[in-house]
Amino acid sequence: MNQKVNELIPTAIEAIKKYLVSPEGSLKVASEYKGYIASLGPSIIQSGLLPALAFYSKSSDRTQADRTLVIKAITEIIGLDAENDSLLAIAIGKDQTEQNELEDKVMNAIIALKLALRTFLTT
Repeated sequence: MNQKVNELIPTAIEAIKKYLVSPEGSLKVASEYKGYIASLGPSIIQSGLLPALAFYSKSSDRTQADRTLVIKAITEIIGLDAENDSLLAIAIGKDQTEQNELEDKVMNAIIALKLALRTFLTT
């Protein structure tokens, strides 16, 4: 496994606890988040970083779980302030080389989230 991903797993576990765990206090995560996390990587590969982040940065009334929380978790995993930094705005402000580097960080964070999510129960 990629060493960078290994290093991100503890941070991913903390991000899941902070953003994705059910508010009842149990360590359960809504199953919708598992789907959001699983589909974000392919969305980035197929559409590109900016369109995928734009889609996930907008909450929808038609979904049961808030997909913007996945972006907040990823933002925190890659070392940014998830409460004050918009990952989409950061990505837009970068040139192509920097966007490629950010995409690599985001993809590693997604993999770490997927692996860390296995330690939680899903509802």
